[in-house]
Amino acid sequence: GKAQDIYLKLTQQLNYRKSKTEVHLLHSKFIRKHRTALENEIMKFSGDENASGIWVTTQIVEASLDIDFDILFTEMCTVDSLLQRMGRCNRAGRKNILQGGNIIVYEKASGIGSVYDKEIFSRSLSILKEYSGNIISEADKIELINKVYDMEYIKGTDYFKKLDRYIRSLHTIDPLDYDMKKADKDFRKINSITVMPDAVYNENQKLIENIVGFLKVHGISRGVRKIFYEKLSSLTMDIGMFSAKNKSVPDNVDISTIENTQIHRTCLTYDFDEVTGKGRGLVMGEAEENNFII
Repeated sequence: GKAQDIYLKLTQQLNYRKSKTEVHLLHSKFIRKHRTALENEIMKFSGDENASGIWVTTQIVEASLDIDFDILFTEMCTVDSLLQRMGRCNRAGRKNILQGGNIIVYEKASGIGSVYDKEIFSRSLSILKEYSGNIISEADKIELINKVYDMEYIKGTDYFKKLDRYIRSLHTIDPLDYDMKKADKDFRKINSITVMPDAVYNENQKLIENIVGFLKVHGISRGVRKIFYEKLSSLTMDIGMFSAKNKSVPDNVDISTIENTQIHRTCLTYDFDEVTGKGRGLVMGEAEENNFII
């Protein structure tokens, strides 16, 4: 939500100034088809030395994309994640950084206590300040990590106790009776459902109905069935159940699923222009007009 807000404000400000600077947005709440297109676009942008513009992103670019930008403006986070973000800036080492800092870190941050452990966040911020205004070398990065996760310090923290509890619980798991979804729920506290925005459904209704009808046919090989289901999945995304507030699904999401699938439709606003590659994606808490939930 914060990334969407920043994207909108930057777009409005640049339009007001009649600037030609391009602003793009990348986060996890785009359908898979559009997210793939955006990831390809940011890679292409990064590789073009003559390109200029702004990309507003969330944590998804920390480790998954090999991109190289000139300047990074970022919220503070725990030091391990922060170093991953720093790796998206001057990655190839071609840019002159002696004329001024190229990484600006804002102390105020989102996700403290939910995404990031409070104690590790606080210690990361405190130790990072020792390096403020300096060029951070590879040796400094290792030193930063070692200082923040110093065993003598973290041994008495809730973070360490939780980590120790998770490690002990690993010994009770039967590998043959465990899958990624269960691991996400037990260890990463990830509980999500798959949704398709109504705007996407309406635009692709005929295709979706044909695929759903095809999936009903008996005797189709698993490989062929998988191809069709992947086509359907490209029009979906996963959203966290944390917003469901003890209900079976979050607000503005159908309780029922599209026939023969595990996909829920949602009337939440979905904003994306395939021609320009711009838009906010799925906007939590904002429903399209003239929709109702079954």
